Amino acid sequence: MAPIQRGEGQREREKRSDRAIQKRKRQQSRKGRKLNQWSEERMAGAIEEYEQEVTEGHKPKLRFLARAWNIPKSTLQRRVKGLVSGYRHASGKSPLLSVQAESELASLVKMLAERRFPLERSDIRRIAFQYGKINGIPGFSAGHYWFEGFMKRNPNLSLRKPESLSAARASGMNLTVVEQWFQTYTSLLHCLQIQEMPSHLWNCDESGLQDHFISKKVVGVTGKSCFQVTSGEKGETTTVLAGFNAVGTYTPTMVIFKGKRLRAEWLEERPEKAIIRVSDNGWINSQLFLEWGQRFVQQLPKEDPRPHVLLLDGHYSHVFNLEFLELMKKNNIHVVSYPPHTTHALQPADRSLFRSLKHHWQELGRKWTRKTGGKKLPKQLFFSVFSPAWKKAATVENAQAGLTLLLIITPLVSTLTTRPAPHASTLTTRPAPHVSTLTTGPPSLPSTSTAEWASIVRFSDLIEVPTRERGKKRMMARPPSYHLTSQEHFNFVQAKADKKKPKTTKVRKPAGVRPKKAAVPALQTVQGSDPCTGCKGVYGDASDPKGNENWVACCHCQRWYHESCGELNGLMDDDDFICLGCVH
Repeated sequence: MAPIQRGEGQREREKRSDRAIQKRKRQQSRKGRKLNQWSEERMAGAIEEYEQEVTEGHKPKLRFLARAWNIPKSTLQRRVKGLVSGYRHASGKSPLLSVQAESELASLVKMLAERRFPLERSDIRRIAFQYGKINGIPGFSAGHYWFEGFMKRNPNLSLRKPESLSAARASGMNLTVVEQWFQTYTSLLHCLQIQEMPSHLWNCDESGLQDHFISKKVVGVTGKSCFQVTSGEKGETTTVLAGFNAVGTYTPTMVIFKGKRLRAEWLEERPEKAIIRVSDNGWINSQLFLEWGQRFVQQLPKEDPRPHVLLLDGHYSHVFNLEFLELMKKNNIHVVSYPPHTTHALQPADRSLFRSLKHHWQELGRKWTRKTGGKKLPKQLFFSVFSPAWKKAATVENAQAGLTLLLIITPLVSTLTTRPAPHASTLTTRPAPHVSTLTTGPPSLPSTSTAEWASIVRFSDLIEVPTRERGKKRMMARPPSYHLTSQEHFNFVQAKADKKKPKTTKVRKPAGVRPKKAAVPALQTVQGSDPCTGCKGVYGDASDPKGNENWVACCHCQRWYHESCGELNGLMDDDDFICLGCVH
């Protein structure tokens, strides 16, 4: 019997089937194998030793070198020959983007994050896709798996949830301004000879607490909406004014409710020595801050005659409160204010005390809301939640951590290297220099030559560095010094107070029907040569289109107007008329 003749198509199908079976067997044989068990640090040391011996003229044995560093010989051989760049794990296919390109992209992402304009996941993928499309990289889609690999190859980058930062605060953290403030502060401490006395360094600040409690993250059912019951759409703000020094001593705390009259039932369970007051909007004002200053002075030890330093922000009730500043100066307390829009980074109370207080306030408030079924926290029960939160937050450790963190204790002030670095303030200076030469990580062998790298489009050409031009300088009454109890600042505040004109209230005329005052006949008062200041028409002229109107004169400059021209060029009532020139 003759053998069956098989066609070429059938033979090709059999070959493909055999290759698929062999591939499946290879995959199954590798399944469960543990790869990359060697240490990257050991690989870097082995490569460095190999390059050093080659430089000295020796020919090292890769087998002995791999055995000494406990790494695979074949893995070391591929890196020595340049088949694989770097010393890190590189399983699978090599990335389509070169090492230089990914290094430049990582540097740009880091630079934008330092400038407070971080990129999202979709932004990085879109920019990488544009880069590959313009430079003709085939098969590069910058998808999900490429982004995951890019993040693994750059461990100094991670997905973060950003905090909101206003443009004023971002540009306010200017390195020159911050350094100038530190110089003023340190020179004052040396002049007062209290640079090694943390008990004489005080900080006070106020913050608002809202009775609207909601969790940041909760556990719910997958695939279904998750809701949380609250007492209302938004809460009412209650202001808390607190102060402390660098050894952990706290000043009397002032709590300001929103209201007109203070009720006795609101004072139940309040903290010891707390001051409870009310204001129209629940905020601090000059009168309440003066009262707090009086209690602060009473707390200071009388047997210690050495001066104190009080640090606070530039709120109007602090900087321009002449009575408070006179009280501080009388009791040998020097008041120093922070530069504008820098308290989010320099204020110790914001970064230690109030951050902890708000955390415990929200935690205890959520428990109270769950217990009452979403009931609004009334003022008579306010301190049942606030007092436990205050005891947990107002600790010696928080006070010392806040002041030490921001270099307020003078033995650390001279260490300029650990001060806050205001990256975002560079937005208002000048555009950033070319950043394509920045690299991250140890040096590695590039996958493309220098000539090829110089001829392609770079990521710095695709990413626009955010800059902002300086606007016109506004004429603002800015204090001349951060030292608020200096004579220079006192003269400034006094001059500002004297310059203010007292407000005059308009006298209300009694209600009732009053006869309209008859206009003075024009022929009796206006001379024939007097023109209208508004339209230049001459009184009595036959060509005057408003010849039938009455004329009025400014009560200050005695200039004449038609009655309709006066309404357009001044202020007129039943009795008097004043032109716009005299108004200004």
